[in-house]
Amino acid sequence: MRKISFTLISVLAFLCIVFIGFSPAASAKEFTVRGTKIFAPNGQPFVMKGANIGIWTDQSSAKDVKYIKNIWKFNTVRLSLVLKPGSDPNWFVTDKLIDKYVKAYAGSNPRTVIMLECHDHSGSFYTEDSNPSLQDLRNFWRKIATRYKNNPYVWFNIMNEPGGTNKVEKYWYDMHKLLIQDIRKAGANNIIVVDGYNFGSEDGNGTTKANFIKDSTSAFLTYGQQLLKTDPRRRVVFSLHTYVNWNWNLNKLDNFVDRVQKKGLAMIIGEYAATTGNSQADLDVTEAARISLAVAKKRGIGRLVWHYWAWDWNALATSDTGGASGDSVNKTNGSRPTNLTWLGEQVWDDSHNLSEPKRGIELNRFAWKASSSGGNAAAAIDNDFRTQFAIANASSSNWFAVDLGSSQSFNRIVMDSRKAASSFLRDYQVYVSNTAKSKGKLVASVKGNAMARMQVSFPTQKARYIRIVPQRFAKKSKPDWSFAEFLVYRAGTERTVVGKNELNSRNWQASASRKGTWDREAPDMAIDRNSDTRYTSGDAIANGDWFQVDMRSPQTVREIVMNAGSSGDDYLTRFEVYVGNNPNQFGKPVYQGLGSPVTRIGLNSPVRGRYIRVVNKQEKKAWWSIHDFRVQA
Repeated sequence: MRKISFTLISVLAFLCIVFIGFSPAASAKEFTVRGTKIFAPNGQPFVMKGANIGIWTDQSSAKDVKYIKNIWKFNTVRLSLVLKPGSDPNWFVTDKLIDKYVKAYAGSNPRTVIMLECHDHSGSFYTEDSNPSLQDLRNFWRKIATRYKNNPYVWFNIMNEPGGTNKVEKYWYDMHKLLIQDIRKAGANNIIVVDGYNFGSEDGNGTTKANFIKDSTSAFLTYGQQLLKTDPRRRVVFSLHTYVNWNWNLNKLDNFVDRVQKKGLAMIIGEYAATTGNSQADLDVTEAARISLAVAKKRGIGRLVWHYWAWDWNALATSDTGGASGDSVNKTNGSRPTNLTWLGEQVWDDSHNLSEPKRGIELNRFAWKASSSGGNAAAAIDNDFRTQFAIANASSSNWFAVDLGSSQSFNRIVMDSRKAASSFLRDYQVYVSNTAKSKGKLVASVKGNAMARMQVSFPTQKARYIRIVPQRFAKKSKPDWSFAEFLVYRAGTERTVVGKNELNSRNWQASASRKGTWDREAPDMAIDRNSDTRYTSGDAIANGDWFQVDMRSPQTVREIVMNAGSSGDDYLTRFEVYVGNNPNQFGKPVYQGLGSPVTRIGLNSPVRGRYIRVVNKQEKKAWWSIHDFRVQA
């Protein structure tokens, strides 16, 4: 056996030193990405919980930092910047501005991740001809990479919401590849974040609605793996923004995250909110926010609310003058504030790891009727959070009432505000009765409420009618009263159904009382297990119209799912379900309820039969479409 020369030993020692420099131990002081997970410098999994900051006001003060880090318990902030000079200095890029924010958040304990992002060309791209240009963007990130390469708590979000067409453009890949290479050549190992295509939504022009995302509209699914390989450090994180296109159902987002993660990509939700803001017609996206948080918690992916400051109508807290920013909470000792908006409740509970309070068992609203002294009372019981009951310039002479259809037991009511942040009641009274002619018995008198989502518990009552009478409003100067949904609960715990198995629909046959003239939209298209096809009525349906499935033999039915898919709003708002063994004769309905784009019908107890019939009970003249009809046994 030959002796190893001193020279060879020296070379091996040098190589060991070199490779140790790139080992996990050397990365212990940096954030890393391994597969679908992000890891903190201490080696523990890192799940972002935080907010977007900056833009309209300076949020680098000691007070802001205290509230964001210590009171809201955020571990990440995202700072929006623009390269082109504008009238507002709070988000125009200067060394002084960025240094100030980095020092405030990423330079003091507890250290908070600050994600820098360029906000100039949302819905398009930085190009050679744009202003600011691609070269301006490259110069910025080279400078930032050099300046902060030794601070792993500074992350680089290349640009906000690139692209705006139905099909993802290859330029998304080309531009990000170029910027990633620039950053790594500058010697920075910081996390790089890339936003999804088409305003960050990954959903093309939004026509999928309740259907799953197509690969052709998604930059992550089309180019994600390819882009990740361009980074020698493999520290690219993919950021989705969940607004209108994600308002439809939880399965859509869960499916998308699953497909992205199966490609080995780490994903976050960089923006979620309650509304798109005044500049975008103030569309309600609270369902998208609720869905985003539910999926993010389940999947362990980070999420950032838009916005910490009460702008774009996305307030976290309430005040005497309306919606307010995160620093307006009325408790700073760590306990849950009592002046939160609906959005504020979701964000606070998430960042403090609080579970949703148990409210009991929600009463079925199928037979309800609503009335009021003004406004559209029916909007409060339509199971659609995008519509609202509202009275402008309200007074104590106004009222809202619900007829439950029969005398029922209950002990809690909720006026769910959703996006409304400044039209709640500070003082109000709750009456119950068994006759429509009488206001009835006073069961609750609420005083000093500051929560936008109004709710009150009281001893269990048995009554048919509930009446709400306002006494004092959120704002003296503008006494408005509104809420999206009126909910009533009784004592108890919702039963969880386990052990469901989806039935095979291959040999089933579907029929309907009304159908279009095109064979490709016939009833059988609802049971072909292809959400891109559909059954549609082809015309406005009437009360009593039905859709029916023959399962060929008696089956045990526990749950039914009707998905309106890309037809979005073509769902039944009120319906009944029958199960039997005679296609022309059924007994009593096994379910009565209100619909949504994806309607889940969970039966109180399993029912056995060969035929399932769903009957429309709505008066509204509208089309009815089913892209997917599935049965769980």
